[in-house]
Amino acid sequence: MQQIKRLIRKFLSQPISLIRLSENSTPWISLFVTARCDLNCTECIMGNLKSAAQGYQMSPDEIKRFIKTSESSRYAFNIILTGGEPLHWKHLDEGVQLLRGSSCCKSLHLFTNALNIKGLNDQTGNSFDRIRISRYPRNEKNIEELIRRFPAKVEIVDRTAFWKTPLSRMPNVLPAVCCNSEVFFFNNKIYACPHSASIALRHRTTVTLYTPLKKGFLKRLPAIRKKQEYDICAFCISNMKVRNQAELVKNP
Repeated sequence: MQQIKRLIRKFLSQPISLIRLSENSTPWISLFVTARCDLNCTECIMGNLKSAAQGYQMSPDEIKRFIKTSESSRYAFNIILTGGEPLHWKHLDEGVQLLRGSSCCKSLHLFTNALNIKGLNDQTGNSFDRIRISRYPRNEKNIEELIRRFPAKVEIVDRTAFWKTPLSRMPNVLPAVCCNSEVFFFNNKIYACPHSASIALRHRTTVTLYTPLKKGFLKRLPAIRKKQEYDICAFCISNMKVRNQAELVKNP
């Protein structure tokens, strides 16, 4: 327990550095590899997408298309596996090895709730640069196990509380100040924002969110991001101006 406490990063109380997409920095991208999750957190910002995409598992062919398109575009990314719960991705071992074998993968990160760790073998676990675990009261034994197995890779964030996602547009929150400005790959589409697909489903907006997976896809995203501020960013707790007005609630 003390080891866990020493590793916990005070995620909810510390300012978050912005991830900027520019020619002088390596861009970040989240891969939504599965909609399956062990939890049903009431304020999960990805909840609407998880519900709409029930049963979704990113296929090896989809990973290969992402790799081929990224390599032909001469892109290299810091890649995050997310979902859902990526440890339920049935192609985890193959997908990780495909990504690690590609020049498009500069670093690889696993975002997990650590409730389903039996399928994480040592080879796959050691392929990640970072294993970021969301801490809940029910997963502390599994956290201890992952610390033992991958001591240099584990990072812990406290998820015993969530920022409540607003039901209506918040006032005076634009232009947005985003703390999650990585792009997002799901179902052969590249989204300008990792949360936009889920927020759009909740509020039934029809604003353009993504570009098809084609050579040079990053070039199209800044214009998409700019145009979606009113329909997406004004609801999003990753917009720091929204978060500063949002209610912090206990995660049941």
